[in-house]
Amino acid sequence: MTVPSSDGVNLGIEGTLYFTLNLDHETLKRFDDKYGTRTFRAQDDRSLYPWDGDEGWSAFFGQAVRPVVDNALRGQVGAMRCAELVPSCSLLESSDLKASESNAAIVRVQNAVNAALARDLPATLGGDFLTGLRFTLVKVTLPADVQQAVDRSLAASAAVSEARAKVAQAKAEAGANRARQDGYDKCPACAEIEKLRSLPQGITVYAPGNPQSVVVPSR
Repeated sequence: MTVPSSDGVNLGIEGTLYFTLNLDHETLKRFDDKYGTRTFRAQDDRSLYPWDGDEGWSAFFGQAVRPVVDNALRGQVGAMRCAELVPSCSLLESSDLKASESNAAIVRVQNAVNAALARDLPATLGGDFLTGLRFTLVKVTLPADVQQAVDRSLAASAAVSEARAKVAQAKAEAGANRARQDGYDKCPACAEIEKLRSLPQGITVYAPGNPQSVVVPSR
């Protein structure tokens, strides 16, 4: 489902609700009396009983249970800012929330939704027909345009980091060159030794000061 955060970002929410149908005989009889004799509209517009296979159960669940789950999620997610659930949202605002804080926020949402379902579902359905309720928030996604903005921000941050690294490298190389030149100024012989070391292998003539000072035999 899609739920707007408190700062107006439509967050895509993907979750899983675990539960068990209460098989106590009297409870199950009340469940059948209340819902087993009614039909619910499936996605293909057919009217199905809850006991009409998986499609029938899904039709019942979608109309009787899903609205309670959606309402609980809207109440919890709608009270939080985007960055509290999706750390990359902090790139678009003056926030430095960390992933660990986001994980804690997701746990709070799950706990609050579970508490709301344990309270609201029995009241809505008219009995403790579903037991062992446990909601798990699987994924929170951003709208395409917001995700693109986040990607652009990440790319810009990477470019800035790369530029800073290049500046630091250039400063280090300049410092090394200055130190090297200072050493040559203090030790001219050392500079000549470095020149000799850098000459190609196999030269036949080396005459400093002559444009044709280095001659390498051709093959």
